[in-house]
Amino acid sequence: MGYNNSMGGLMNNLLADPRELSEEMLSRRRQWVFLLIGGIFGLLVIVGIVMAIVVNTPPTRIILNYAPESATVTVNGVAEDRQVLDLAPGKYDIEVTKYGFKTFSAEIELERFETETVFAILEPDTVLTENWYSKDLGDNAILDGKMSFEYDNYVQQMVKEFPVVEKLPFKSREFEIYYGVCGEGSCEIIIKSDLAEYDMAVRYFYRNLDSELGRYRFRFINYGNQFQGERDGVGA
Repeated sequence: MGYNNSMGGLMNNLLADPRELSEEMLSRRRQWVFLLIGGIFGLLVIVGIVMAIVVNTPPTRIILNYAPESATVTVNGVAEDRQVLDLAPGKYDIEVTKYGFKTFSAEIELERFETETVFAILEPDTVLTENWYSKDLGDNAILDGKMSFEYDNYVQQMVKEFPVVEKLPFKSREFEIYYGVCGEGSCEIIIKSDLAEYDMAVRYFYRNLDSELGRYRFRFINYGNQFQGERDGVGA
């Protein structure tokens, strides 16, 4: 009852003619107006933050790239013709089939907010389909996309393990430094120079590119592309 009276008094104060209110009541009225405006503003800020979080939250998604494009795709036994699948976290069995090709199957386990890209390039299994990708330009483009995707992933992993590759090639008047095959905790560094400049190049590498010892194998060739020797990555 007291709450209703208070709210009724507040509404009366807000709606009353200012000339009929005392100075104290006018002051209270202004305070309530400020509080009301502040509450509305705060609510709008909260709504904006929630919307920004929803918009910027990455989806839980599987992106399917498969060839031939006429193949049949099932996800957990259900036929699927979409390329982009927004799904709940969990395990998904993917199968891609087409007569004349070997079946592709994979089990994907999605974590929340994870995106998994799947390339299912079916392997020809008969004489009639053995030249399929050289004849069908659309499916051949998907095959090229798979190779490009895998190469990009390889480079990203290599850069993550050996950040120095982003600084290469390095070229000076005395020598050139390139990277070769990198992986499994070791990376090949190729130094192209005159014979007298190899030690200078190794010292430059450790002082300016990567000072961590024991991760690199150095391969030396001269400007005529003649192999000159190898050395493990020890300090210089």
